[in-house]
Order: sequence, then C-alpha cells, then structure tokens
Amino acid sequence: MTYPELQQLLADKVEQPLSFAQVDAKILRVFTEIKALFLTKTLHVDMRIEELKGTDLRVSFGEGMASAMLLNVVMKMIEGKVSEAVFEQVGNGGIVVHLSAIDQLSEVLQKVTLYDLNLTPEGIELQGNLNNNH
Repeated sequence: MTYPELQQLLADKVEQPLSFAQVDAKILRVFTEIKALFLTKTLHVDMRIEELKGTDLRVSFGEGMASAMLLNVVMKMIEGKVSEAVFEQVGNGGIVVHLSAIDQLSEVLQKVTLYDLNLTPEGIELQGNLNNNH
C-alpha cells in the first residue's frame, strides 16, 4: 500500500488530514496540521513497528507525555469512525492494529500468512507466504 493510498483510506475515516514519510524500515513519521487561531502548526510523531504476530501489528509512538497525548488525540479522532475491532490501545505509547479487521485486507489475509512488514520510501510492504489450503 502506498502512502497516498493510506492517506486516502484514512481521509475517508478521520477529518484531520495525515501524511506519511519513511524514516527507516521500521519507523514511519506521521504528519498532521493543527490550526489554532491564526496559526497553522505542523506536528509529527514517529511510529515504530515493534512486532507482527499473525495479523496483529504492534506499533509504538515513543515514550513521554507528548507521545501519549498525541496517541490519545489520534484514538479520539478515529473513535466511532473506524471499527473498534481494528485498533487496541496498549500501554501509554502503543497500539495493536488488528489487520484482519480492516475490510481492505481481510480477504487477502485469509489466503496469506504474514511474516513481516517493512516501510519503503513509497509505502508499506507486507511480506507473507500463500497458504496451502487456498
């Protein structure tokens, strides 16, 4: 999935525009603009891919109060717009994304066993093996 595709997918779900840039193979920088009075401020947070277990992707947003606050803002933004089955907040700075609960991925994930997820300059690359029974 390319970053523009991810932007479009999320644009349909959340009002706040988000953009993305790869930092390295496991860190994605997420940008958003916050408008306050006459100022527009661009904020970013680095999202680290911690672990892919089955179809559950654990990501963290770093340590500290700023990351925890931003995570809470993001969770409130998607509340009621994205199925609660997709995201699960864990700890102060992390979430688990249940990939099989995402409509665009669920059918594919029935046929593929994932073993890794990497970030490229163009987008997100899922790596897996075809299941024998499909």
